[in-house]
Amino acid sequence: REKIEEIIKTWYYKLKKGEFELEDLSFKVMLSKNVDRYVKTTPPHVKAAKKLINRGISVVAGDIISYVKTKDRDGVEPLEFARKDQVDIDKYVEYLTSAFGQVLDALGIDFDKIIGVTSLEHFM
Repeated sequence: REKIEEIIKTWYYKLKKGEFELEDLSFKVMLSKNVDRYVKTTPPHVKAAKKLINRGISVVAGDIISYVKTKDRDGVEPLEFARKDQVDIDKYVEYLTSAFGQVLDALGIDFDKIIGVTSLEHFM
């Protein structure tokens, strides 16, 4: 229980203070087909792959695309070109919350209490 709380608190504050490596936040997804074959929807890893192609990097089916979630319109940036100031910190906090949510509920632990947020701060 205490170990889980410590992990959550540590990662929350690392995110908020920018004390992280982009590699630690990256998603790695394999392209199941060539980029031009994605026509109905454009998943995040495909958006990142298109950005790589636009920068002259060859990308084909089977390649692993590494990207981070960003605050811009596309919402992603290939890891190779990402900067810390682009990262959507709030999105990663959401991931942290959802990843540990069921475990915290089962243990009767409140996420906001772990990170030191009081109910009044939610309204500010």
